[in-house]
Amino acid sequence: LLILVAALALVGAGCGDDDDDNGTTATGTETEATTAAAGDGPQGELSDAGIGAVEIGASTDDVEQAFGAPNSERQVPGCELAGPNAPEVLQWTWNLDDGSATIEFDAKTEELISYRTTSVSLPTAAGVRIGDSFETLRDSYGAALKRLDLGAASTEQAGFWYVGEPTKLWQLFDVRGGEV
Repeated sequence: LLILVAALALVGAGCGDDDDDNGTTATGTETEATTAAAGDGPQGELSDAGIGAVEIGASTDDVEQAFGAPNSERQVPGCELAGPNAPEVLQWTWNLDDGSATIEFDAKTEELISYRTTSVSLPTAAGVRIGDSFETLRDSYGAALKRLDLGAASTEQAGFWYVGEPTKLWQLFDVRGGEV
């Protein structure tokens, strides 16, 4: 599955994997949420600042109030690309009708630090969705879209592209087969 991610630089690009549950290969604990709050999961436009009404830095309570309880949660080690002192991450995942959305929190402070989705129903503020062509991505962001080379050089067919500032707030797009 293809992933659209917004993250702080401390979270690092390329962390996690692209399994259906957006999990990680690191060990952690997982518990199923058993209660539902208001909301049907993450909704609204995706931006470098957050998802819909919730922005980077929001608390777990704020996120649950906006989107309801997640379908699953687990705590995992922080991203290896963020260095040896990366904070542990609390991942909340919602199973949506057309994919999933995962919101990650700093496990200690319980503040939102990043998100990722495989859901077509969640567009970016510029209107880009999972499954859109690279050309749509490029046309939507213009010169603000930049290549991020991790190992291999990113191309219009495969690789990582971003908008924003990696040392602050940014959106990272995973392009495969010429599609987001």
